[in-house]
Amino acid sequence: MLTNVFFDCIKRDGIVSVASANAEGQAHIANTWNKKDRTVNL
Repeated sequence: MLTNVFFDCIKRDGIVSVASANAEGQAHIANTWNKKDRTVNL
């Protein structure tokens, strides 16, 4: 399941990785090019 936040993140320059997901359904999405991380609910 991908969200608009994920698609917004991959539109930016750089490499994007989903680092982890927990039992609550939160995924840690990191844009490694801009070094900006954010946690979103999937």
